[in-house]
Amino acid sequence: MTELVLNSVATPEEVRNGVRLVNTTPGPYDELVAKYLYKPIDVKSWTDEKEILDGWIRECSGKPEYAYICSQPSFPSDPREMRGALGNDHLKTLDYTLPNLRAAYDNYYSWYANGDADFTLRQYVRSALLGLLETRIQNIFSYIGGIYLNDVRANDVIPAYVMVDAEKQRAALHKGLELAKTIGWVDEDKHASEYEISDKWADKIRLSIFNGIFERLPFVEVCTEKFPEEAYTSSQYLDDVYNAVWEPTLSHRSPDDFEKTLQTAFLSSIIQTSSAVAPVGSFSVSASAYSFTGMSADMYLAGLREGKRPNRKLSGKAMAGEEISAFSPVRPVHANQTKIAAYYFDLLMRTKEMLEEAAASASGDDKSYYDLLLYRINKAIDID
Repeated sequence: MTELVLNSVATPEEVRNGVRLVNTTPGPYDELVAKYLYKPIDVKSWTDEKEILDGWIRECSGKPEYAYICSQPSFPSDPREMRGALGNDHLKTLDYTLPNLRAAYDNYYSWYANGDADFTLRQYVRSALLGLLETRIQNIFSYIGGIYLNDVRANDVIPAYVMVDAEKQRAALHKGLELAKTIGWVDEDKHASEYEISDKWADKIRLSIFNGIFERLPFVEVCTEKFPEEAYTSSQYLDDVYNAVWEPTLSHRSPDDFEKTLQTAFLSSIIQTSSAVAPVGSFSVSASAYSFTGMSADMYLAGLREGKRPNRKLSGKAMAGEEISAFSPVRPVHANQTKIAAYYFDLLMRTKEMLEEAAASASGDDKSYYDLLLYRINKAIDID
């Protein structure tokens, strides 16, 4: 079933001038499918017909409007696979969507007030708007460590896989960090006190942003290994995250409340994600360690304890060399988990050392704040 995607990037002026909110007409890909399936071909043999059909497909190879993107549950690296995507640039889509989201967020209460005595509809609308925001955020993060996966045939003009440009990856990271700093507007809903009590949405979104940032590290590491000359490397990636979050502290200035919130969310994410916080003598896998396998770490380890391993064998037809259908999912691709654990450990220790220096020279509220962060790190890794 095709997902219905609302045109959330159109401006009010564009809609008034006729831009559609929902696509109701076939596009180039739909027309190609109809042509392939139903256009009569006057030839004498099925081999001649197949050659013509294959030629139609080859004519469209490399053209993005004709791309068929297969879902890849074992290696979800392709940004084109993201849910609810619009256009071919998630960064621009987010920029275009944000003004519409802000306008809807500012007005939904009055727009949906009629007949909503118990606020059920308005709470649902607010949650849907925030859900769209989180979807757009996750879409931009798909560029980080992203690899375009193409189903290719002989004589195609495109390679089987291509890394997302390193600068695009870096831009996606900084867009996410910028949002984490400016997302406070989601808590400016003057009617929030009329709903049931809940945590601040901004804090939840900030933590989700940092969790998303660290969940992309295994993908970044795969790119580092597969494209060593052109990759946005894992070290560069984590340095950029670290320097952006701790800029006030590294610059020896007092962080404001927003910056403290970001730093706290950053530290919480490291502690949650890192396998370095496991007790001595135990083996703990980070939440993202097996993100490529299509199963959780707990499921994977439970299978190993039972003597089972993921069944990734090719089908009998493939093993026999027979023709199989195209667009099949790729097999799992794993990052070096030893390196991933080392990155997290280094990041945690760098943060600890930096906070010790900051606490030693700070005073008042800042010293109490840094001492609290240090306490959390020491508690997490059981340092006496």
